[in-house]
Amino acid sequence: IDCHHLKPEIKASFQFSNELNALETEQLIPPWVKNIGSFWCKDKINDSEFVSAVQYLVNEDIIHLKNTVSDTAPSNKVPDWVKSNACWWADDKIPEVDFISGIEYLVNVGTIRI
Repeated sequence: IDCHHLKPEIKASFQFSNELNALETEQLIPPWVKNIGSFWCKDKINDSEFVSAVQYLVNEDIIHLKNTVSDTAPSNKVPDWVKSNACWWADDKIPEVDFISGIEYLVNVGTIRI
């Protein structure tokens, strides 16, 4: 795509968007974790089982932690809107990178405790 005629701020936005698209094509989360998200989305498993999958992603350094609130046991309640994100991701309505970013944020602020 020729974007030489675009304003610099639009051109920069386009280039940044292309970098994000490149990230979106790289699969970071194993397919079985996406299946867990789908099962959770359909209420076939409980919140604790989903949080266990999130713990795996943290342990494998797929989700990066900053300053987190840690418990000896995972939280047993995850906000409903998080489940909506998992449903959208499981149905390929949002990219994996967006799902990871959302989960990272929730772990880092202590909404999901690991």
